[in-house]
Amino acid sequence: MKISCPHCNTELECDGSSAGQMVACPQCNGKFTVPAPTATVVSRAAGRSAQPESVVMSGYPSWLPFIPGLVIGIPLILAFGIGLLIILIVVWRRYSMKYILTTKNLKVIHGVVVKNETSVRLNDIRGIAVKRGLLDALTGCGTVIVGTAATADAEITISHIKNPKLLQNRLNELRDQAG
Repeated sequence: MKISCPHCNTELECDGSSAGQMVACPQCNGKFTVPAPTATVVSRAAGRSAQPESVVMSGYPSWLPFIPGLVIGIPLILAFGIGLLIILIVVWRRYSMKYILTTKNLKVIHGVVVKNETSVRLNDIRGIAVKRGLLDALTGCGTVIVGTAATADAEITISHIKNPKLLQNRLNELRDQAG
């Protein structure tokens, strides 16, 4: 099965037996757990097996946009102790958003303790935009904004991800295959 490194988005090939195991990306040496392949979905209308849904990409925002908070927080730990609170907020913000792109859906999960999930079927996506501010341009990150036919505004916004054009291209490829 094909998976993407959540740190650098390098596409990797692995067999199903490595699901659940911790691996290191050969490109960036980032460690992550290989996701389990999803079960085959049975089409109720046809009564036969449809294409299985599998994870194409998943990840958290990049650490790079959060570096200024860490740079401020670390010296303040030594000086006043308040830096620990700043660092905790930075880590909390980074892990409070995760995106998962499968062969059929795009899901964004917000929250660490209380979680809210937004899911959009790929064939309902009408527009995909990439937005990059100055800090994003300097760090190689960006924001992917996904619009659907159901709403006038953006349905899903995925901020501070490394290589946002890769996600945009994958979404377009999968949307074309699904539609």
